[in-house]
Amino acid sequence: LVLKKLDHPERKLKNVINIIGSDGKYSLLTSLKFFIEANNQSVAAYISPSIKDIRERFWMGDNFLSYKDINKSIKIIEKQKINLTIFEALTVIFVLNASKRKNDYNLIEAGALFAKDSTNLFNFPKLQAVVNINKQHLNFVQKKTLNEIIFQKVAFLSNFTNIYVGKQKKFVLKKIKQILSNNSSQVNYPNSWKMIKSKNNIFYKDDNVKIKIKSRYIHSKGLLENLSLAIKIALDLKINKNIIKKTIPKIKFQARIEYITKGKLLKKISKNDRLLIDGCHSEVSAKNLSNY
Repeated sequence: LVLKKLDHPERKLKNVINIIGSDGKYSLLTSLKFFIEANNQSVAAYISPSIKDIRERFWMGDNFLSYKDINKSIKIIEKQKINLTIFEALTVIFVLNASKRKNDYNLIEAGALFAKDSTNLFNFPKLQAVVNINKQHLNFVQKKTLNEIIFQKVAFLSNFTNIYVGKQKKFVLKKIKQILSNNSSQVNYPNSWKMIKSKNNIFYKDDNVKIKIKSRYIHSKGLLENLSLAIKIALDLKINKNIIKKTIPKIKFQARIEYITKGKLLKKISKNDRLLIDGCHSEVSAKNLSNY
């Protein structure tokens, strides 16, 4: 209703990429952002949640949205006199401001689910990517089952796009395939690429390309799987494999198995200790951290 009253600014967004799922949305989005920008293309990004500053939610292509623009957008929304949830209001703030820019891509991270998510706005997105789905968001559904979570996240994807499904447990992948069997979009399942280890090296590999993954910042198997999905998507977006290879070492994920290398906290610990932070908040990501 708000977007309709504002003359549908969401329709001005080019090449929308929806990112949906339980664990891995941020790492996939961040990787794609790095690859697209390394390809000399501009990208706006909407992430959730922010960690240090609400401005982190709104990347506009060359900088984060200012407090001034955020407050200005809030006043525009208030004038519509329609009650919104906080996440709906945040989504409108992003759409309003991204619509004024002519970025080549718009990366949009979904909220808890997708059926009635405020980011489910586009009939014809460039593509939709589904990362790992697990029981993380049971508190948002009436039926407290993994089946219901999968349904809420996958059954409402566009019928007019390219869908990418990341690594899943066998049960989850089977359920996803059942749901998407009636979807007319092109679906890319995780058997079309893989992450392999060879002689202490890690590689992305598909039928046509093999790329060495060299990184000092990305540590766990789960995060590397998300990076591999991003590589697959970037290649399909016609980003050269050499650009991808050169960009991988630069990619960092804030508070996702991240070593703290500067700041006051380092003075509080022994010289022989290292400080590691991770924002895991599900069984799957906790196990991923533990395995690392």
